[in-house]
Amino acid sequence: MATDSINSPIAAAAATSSALANQTRATAIEIDAFRTARPNDVAALKKLAYLSIKLRQFSQHAEQLGDILAAAPPLVSQKVKAVLAQALPECDKATQVISSEVRRVVGSGDASVQAIDPAAVEVYDALLVTHSRIFIFVMQILSFETEAEQDHFLETKDVQQLLTKLISGRLWLASML
Repeated sequence: MATDSINSPIAAAAATSSALANQTRATAIEIDAFRTARPNDVAALKKLAYLSIKLRQFSQHAEQLGDILAAAPPLVSQKVKAVLAQALPECDKATQVISSEVRRVVGSGDASVQAIDPAAVEVYDALLVTHSRIFIFVMQILSFETEAEQDHFLETKDVQQLLTKLISGRLWLASML
């Protein structure tokens, strides 16, 4: 029973990662269906095509992270758990905003193609890339055998820069809600 309570944050993180993978994959499918019915020479549709690619890449990373976490790694430091506790809800919020915006565009039909904000799509791309990189780093961290190694890697410049981007993404996201 004690093991279950220790692993419950990890099990929750695994479930959230899998849900994120499914949500972003579904959003990419919506974009692709929308684009196939329209001419590809519209610049906004090209931005959406790129977003669809980023959504699929993110989906793969989220799925891989979920699989690793579901496999119950024997050791996850408290700092890594804290990063997951911070990153996953932020990522969930960001992907909900992206998915809602995609549904708005798709639901509006041809008139909405002109209303696509390329700058917003670029921000969505950047958010997805940031979260993908965090997931990749966490997957690398989970391969370390000691908590000290995991914590040390979290302190590297690259990871700290990513966490700073996560915070700035949170500020942008708050302005969108």
